[in-house]
Amino acid sequence: DQDGIIRNSGYVRYSLRANIARHITKWLEIGTNQGFTHSTTKFANTLSYNTGVVRSALLFPPTYGPNMDTTTADDLNWLAANPAAYVRSAKDQLESVNYFSSSFVEAKFLKYFTFRQNLGLGYNDSHRNAYYDRHTQEGKSPTNGKASKATNIWKSVTAESILTYDQTFSKIHHFNVMGAFTIESDQWDNNSETASNFPDDLTQDNDMSRALNKAVLASDKGEQRLASFLGRLNYSLMDRYLLTASFRSDGSSKFSDKNKWATFLSGALAWRASEEKFIKDLNIFSNLKFRGSYGETGNQGIGAYRINSQMSTANYDFGGSMSSGAASVTWRGPVDENIKWETTAQWNAGIDMGFLDNKLTFTIDYYHKKTRNLLQEVKIPSSTGFSTRLTNSGNVTNEGLEMTLGYNVINGKDWHWDFNANIGFNKNTI
Repeated sequence: DQDGIIRNSGYVRYSLRANIARHITKWLEIGTNQGFTHSTTKFANTLSYNTGVVRSALLFPPTYGPNMDTTTADDLNWLAANPAAYVRSAKDQLESVNYFSSSFVEAKFLKYFTFRQNLGLGYNDSHRNAYYDRHTQEGKSPTNGKASKATNIWKSVTAESILTYDQTFSKIHHFNVMGAFTIESDQWDNNSETASNFPDDLTQDNDMSRALNKAVLASDKGEQRLASFLGRLNYSLMDRYLLTASFRSDGSSKFSDKNKWATFLSGALAWRASEEKFIKDLNIFSNLKFRGSYGETGNQGIGAYRINSQMSTANYDFGGSMSSGAASVTWRGPVDENIKWETTAQWNAGIDMGFLDNKLTFTIDYYHKKTRNLLQEVKIPSSTGFSTRLTNSGNVTNEGLEMTLGYNVINGKDWHWDFNANIGFNKNTI
């Protein structure tokens, strides 16, 4: 429970959490993490450029007290509202209910295999209600009271099925193999309404039907999904030679059927040279590691229905008279049916060195990162009837070198003193 700096503003929250895990048998474990939150937020309009309590406090004549009669206060409302009107009667409140659940079942079988099933659930229900009466700048005559209501509901489900194989052969070959399937689903349902010109301020936003200027309605509802197949192999030989290879194939509901799926690969090699006898015999390095990697990631950062045309009401001439119909909205631009995933590929090579029992360390990294098929709005000729179009266009490349030097000055029982310095060089090409 926290009061705001401005009177009649603040935040109240009630939370309940539970975290439970238990081994049912030696090979079976279950667990869950549950969270529930109910919160109420009272907002204060702190705008200072046109309306709000801050502007009113700055501009309203200070010779008048907070308990002045409303007639005189309303006469001065052309300049600024009485600040007392905001802290006493202005209403802007958000009430939210949040629920989160993360549960798992993990089973071990055939000695080297582990299967884990994760399930995550999320739910958010928010209601925001606001009312500014006729003594505030927002609701003064001729507006005569301004009300708004909004409801936003968000639901999400995430399921992950993960199978892992882990085994060591001859004490020097270690394999860890993982395969997984995941799916994420999000749903939302939003609506809002505004109204003004109320006969009085008695019912505020609780009875929108009393408004002479009837409610302006807006709503939207949608769903988006992402499915993924994952695989990863980790291999180490004598804990010196390390190999990692992985892939993921993602399918997004945001793209058309022919471009819905995309596959991204990655791999890495590392050599702990300091574990080799001929390096130890040099008696120079306490750590020496060479590494290189390549990886790809995808970006699906567009609206859930962005590849679909959006229609709005439009009038057209038919038979010598105007008729009502529908036409594509111009601000979205024409649909690009070939739009696909944006992909970032990065190469990296580096060396890690340590001296004097790692008291002195030095790291050098070279990287080359290229993002292709950028998802962005591009300008198109106005003769098309549109001004922009969402499409895959352009590439961005970053190439550079980074070096880091570290030195442990003091490593005592009670305190430590470390010195670190780094320098980087980057070349960006668009």
